Amino acid sequence: MILSKNKNPFLFFSLSILIILCHFSLYRLEFMAPLPKNIGLATLFDFLIVIPLLSYVFIIRKRYSLKYVPLVVIAACWLAKMIVPAQKLPQTNGFPFLLFSIEGILIIYELSILFYTAITLMKAISAVRGGEPISAYFNNRMRQTLSLRMTMTRAMECILTEMTVLYYAFFSWKKKERRLRGQIFTYHKKTAAIAFRFMLIHALLIESIGFHYLLMQWSGLAAWAFLLLNVYTILFFLGDIQAIRSCPFVLNEKELVLQPGLTKSLTIAVSNIRSIERYTGPEPLTKVEEKRTFDAVLQEFSKEKPAFEIKLIKPETVRMAFGFTKQVDTVHLSVDDGQIFFEVLRGLVENQHESR
Repeated sequence: MILSKNKNPFLFFSLSILIILCHFSLYRLEFMAPLPKNIGLATLFDFLIVIPLLSYVFIIRKRYSLKYVPLVVIAACWLAKMIVPAQKLPQTNGFPFLLFSIEGILIIYELSILFYTAITLMKAISAVRGGEPISAYFNNRMRQTLSLRMTMTRAMECILTEMTVLYYAFFSWKKKERRLRGQIFTYHKKTAAIAFRFMLIHALLIESIGFHYLLMQWSGLAAWAFLLLNVYTILFFLGDIQAIRSCPFVLNEKELVLQPGLTKSLTIAVSNIRSIERYTGPEPLTKVEEKRTFDAVLQEFSKEKPAFEIKLIKPETVRMAFGFTKQVDTVHLSVDDGQIFFEVLRGLVENQHESR
């Protein structure tokens, strides 16, 4: 079953690698000499026509937009220039102009996309900051606002994730009056989750200084890449801390909104809750149980058991970082005011069941 789903990408990569290896060997194996005068044209034909055509037939046609074909052409053109010796490339004035034109068109296309995306993001941010929130938290508000203006592709989801990290890391520290519709329940005050994340930041700061110095003795590029990665990780932990503080669980008559930090969020319709019980199950879950369970319990120095288990009538979609999703039918969570949360939610669920 898995093979059948991945058959087309497998065929594309197999055929493309075969073409690349054949042409790579053609110019580097001595027994192939002497090569025909116009052999470079044959290589360019395979790289600029055949490989992009294969990518369209096996992958792009069924999964993606036609706009990705130029990207394949540029990548194939770059590979051809790397493989074919300069003396074997067509020695005409038109060929360099053709390559320059293709690269120029791609650059203009990318700049137009960036410009359109920047304008759309600025309008979305203005709408989120100026209007009444259509959802509880920044990332949900931005997603709903952006979805009204453009298609939420994986690239846009990645941009949204980065914006969310930067927003909570830099722009959410000023104390604001919450405009959340429903009862709010904090879930971090009786845990060591914040202290755990500050400890990780402290360790990263020390590690960054030491490893940066050591890596500089070997490779300056690797040292700076490692430093930038650690800086981003620190920003992520700062954003995660502020998201935990700023995003309590919200419960009203219609839905329960859960966002334990930056990495995942889930909105559950109260009418879709089958039951809520105090958790008495095993501490480690099986792989199958983990896949269908939304774990809203914060990571601490040691993993704590959840206080409550919510069973759903129908699976709900969990939104995770960078646009990934999964379906769950069970929710594990803990809150600071556990008894009040339990009584309120149980009352709402019972009212929903009685009204059916």
